Amino acid sequence: HKEFSILAFGGAGPLIAPLLALEMGIPNTIIPHVPAAFSAWGMLMSDLATDVSRTFVVEINESILAELDEILLSMEDEAKGNLDRQGAKEAEQMMIRNMEMRYLGQEHSLKIQIEGMPDYDALRAAFDSAHEQRYGHRTEQPVELVNLRVTGLSIMTKPELKKHSKQDVTDIENIVSTRNAYCFKDKKLKEFKVVNRELLNPGSSIEGPAIIDEGTSTTVIYTSQVCCVDDFGHLIIKTSI
Repeated sequence: HKEFSILAFGGAGPLIAPLLALEMGIPNTIIPHVPAAFSAWGMLMSDLATDVSRTFVVEINESILAELDEILLSMEDEAKGNLDRQGAKEAEQMMIRNMEMRYLGQEHSLKIQIEGMPDYDALRAAFDSAHEQRYGHRTEQPVELVNLRVTGLSIMTKPELKKHSKQDVTDIENIVSTRNAYCFKDKKLKEFKVVNRELLNPGSSIEGPAIIDEGTSTTVIYTSQVCCVDDFGHLIIKTSI
């Protein structure tokens, strides 16, 4: 049995996700530290990338592969130039080649990643296998190239999560007020504890109904849910199902 979790971020995600967990029977809801800026964290965890593409419609055979390799080399030079202009170090760069292909007469193509320039038999085998995996069959039709693509990557240094230190406030009851709000679990107005997230310590535990406010986002904990704060300041909401 696997336990599923919801990762809620943005300004409204923490408001809605605990309710979805109740309705869908999902035991865990994770609210990251500063959820309204979580997408920015995702950008920091991404590598620098640039894409170069060329439309080149031709039936693939052994005689055309050398020409395709030359075109891909020029595309890699263009991608490298794009990365160089953005300050990417050459030692951190890598190039990924892709060929978009289809059976002759088809409308949709499949993207096949290649290393260097394989011979025709290896290239055809890779496409036939990918087509069978996607569509459940392969044919003897000739294979047609549609696009050449090169993705240039610069592997960036990723920031590390830091554990949160404890605040001076240690008693959760000293940092809450109350507010009447509608509890979707009990289908009625109830008294909710209201907590300032900035004052929560790692290890703090709050039983619902409660509202956790942090200015840019609001987290609602309903009756039968319990919220714990982990070492990194993330909120982990457990739902009884």
